[in-house]
Amino acid sequence: MGVRYADGAVVEECYIYHACFASAQIGTRQDGITCTALSGPTPCGWDVFTADRTARQPTGKWVGEAEYDADGFVCNPGQRCRGPHAFARYCQLVYAPRNGFSAVKFDVNLDGSMFFPCPRGR
Repeated sequence: MGVRYADGAVVEECYIYHACFASAQIGTRQDGITCTALSGPTPCGWDVFTADRTARQPTGKWVGEAEYDADGFVCNPGQRCRGPHAFARYCQLVYAPRNGFSAVKFDVNLDGSMFFPCPRGR
């Protein structure tokens, strides 16, 4: 993943595809490798960045995660949704954990018409 070469990462739609965190990726195959835990030789979750604490980044490296309105997967704050589709649940699972990410929902055109960052809606 290039963790040692980058100060952070921007990812898209890891929430929809259950690919944000290494704990959900253990044992899966990706890019010709079998994923292991964060400390193993082949970690796959994006939390490998946020868990990488260095002298210059003692709280871990930044990860920004984007979901898009066009997918219809994550509802807007205030909409009546349940389970993983609720915006509050998205924030709880992606933004709030110890090695969580900056998380936001955008319009797919990135024209500023939609900007719902977590923790809004929690």
